[in-house]
Amino acid sequence: MDNDMTTYRVKKTTEGTMLVDGNNIVPNSTAVNIPDDDKLKSQYVSLYLHIKDIEEALDYVFCISADKSPIVNRSLFISALVCMVKCFQHSGACSALSESSFKRQYPEQYETYRELKDWRNKHFVHDENRMREANAFLIIAPEGHEDIFGGPPSVIWERVEVNYLQEGRRLENVLQAMWSFTAKQFDNTADKITDKYHEKARDELLKLSPGSLTGASFDNPDIQR
Repeated sequence: MDNDMTTYRVKKTTEGTMLVDGNNIVPNSTAVNIPDDDKLKSQYVSLYLHIKDIEEALDYVFCISADKSPIVNRSLFISALVCMVKCFQHSGACSALSESSFKRQYPEQYETYRELKDWRNKHFVHDENRMREANAFLIIAPEGHEDIFGGPPSVIWERVEVNYLQEGRRLENVLQAMWSFTAKQFDNTADKITDKYHEKARDELLKLSPGSLTGASFDNPDIQR
């Protein structure tokens, strides 16, 4: 995977502001927040988080191997599916990737995505399709037995045997396409942000609120960020 994204080292000053540092960053540069009412900001953050979800999904897929037990490979595969589908779903805190745009740019991978999405939605998460079948029946005793039933009501079931090595490779192919699709949008959004704020004077930019991040937390998991 190749892209133009840069990861910065960030440290907080005693005043609470943030300094960024990197190979292509001027030393002691100051981070300021992009205004919250700028739609480009929410787009940029959402795209970045999608990239992290896709990379996490790839990490799961890369761990699938022949020397692991089927239940471990199954768990890794499901975890990767959850991260994959998450990117195309709207939430109150993150905008979704466009399925129609992905289909237009990567039609072959989109068809695989749509199939695996149904596996996730209608089998692994919600039990709806025929990847698992079950039936209930009565056991009728032979004539002359003291009871009409020869046993309690019973259930028989079967689910498909998934080759997680093979399907993991198909999933990886989709995720690689998703990564390229998302990274391209991320870079384009970065260019738009740069062009927009490059027109402003340095003093005006420094009046923006200092760059900050509320730390991730387990507290109040029911509340939207």
